[in-house]
Amino acid sequence: MNQSAPSDDFSADAFNPANFNTVLLIQMMRTYDILLALLSVHDPVKAEQLALMHEQGLTFTPAPAFSVEETD
Repeated sequence: MNQSAPSDDFSADAFNPANFNTVLLIQMMRTYDILLALLSVHDPVKAEQLALMHEQGLTFTPAPAFSVEETD
């Protein structure tokens, strides 16, 4: 039985219509990260609450790449 690996059909072309959903998801996640970064400047408490909600699994989206860190 000759099965191809899932990565055999992968195309790195962002403009390929077959990759539209993946590209859209990545762009939306980047936008979400930017919005969280802006929120952390405007209201650090709310940004920390939102990050905590992600850690607790209370959101439907993946955790942001941006993390709220305290500076001393």
